Amino acid sequence: MMSPRELIGTHRSWGITERLLMTPDDVPHDACWYGLMIPHYRSAPGNSTWARYEYDSLPSVRSRFLDGTYGWLDDWVAEQPHLADGSYTNGYAGYFSAALKPLQTQAQRLGLKIPDEFIRFFMDARLWRAVPSENYWRLPDQIVVAPNVTEQFLIMFHSDGQDGRFWYLYLDRSTGKHCVVTSMDCFGIDGEETPENESAVEFCAQTFAEYLFRIWVECSSWDRINQGLPLDPIQQQYLNHYLPNQQK
Repeated sequence: MMSPRELIGTHRSWGITERLLMTPDDVPHDACWYGLMIPHYRSAPGNSTWARYEYDSLPSVRSRFLDGTYGWLDDWVAEQPHLADGSYTNGYAGYFSAALKPLQTQAQRLGLKIPDEFIRFFMDARLWRAVPSENYWRLPDQIVVAPNVTEQFLIMFHSDGQDGRFWYLYLDRSTGKHCVVTSMDCFGIDGEETPENESAVEFCAQTFAEYLFRIWVECSSWDRINQGLPLDPIQQQYLNHYLPNQQK
């Protein structure tokens, strides 16, 4: 298995250098991943649907899935056109477009840069409709300051079906870097205040593109396994990491 530092190499091969990436060492929070139990591949304590996994236990991600253009997702939509219908109505496309505008304005005022890969995803309904997930894509009313810091900010974008866990862009104003963190607390919606302590959030992905790929591959694999369908080659390659002879 690859460590978080080794995972940087998968980004670097696309010309995204280490100075543009955040690692768990850059964020004063634990590094982990909250993901699905995947039948035959990855178990979860007590057979729960979701569980917490150590970040450095995750499969590595090939560089072509990390450039933020989502060509791989376009290919998936073309091959599985029914997935593009999703569970959202057409009205959500207008919602995301409208919600992004004040966030971009606030980011500019704060001296922040919202990653292009984030904007691209939410502006293209084909993309967010094609990512199967038990969670919900959503955008906040405002950007909030991260806990116990002054140069890092949070933008909530994903929540589970019971509003028991939320995922955020973590933007560093001093470096221009970003990563994804998660928390059980909701911030930036309906006037919620800034988190009060640094243990409120945990690091879970170096970039939004990494987070999106892992959500897609794990949730789409879970769907296909539970429907008795064969895995696509990308899904199979990712899950091979969990086969006994692949463990190191």
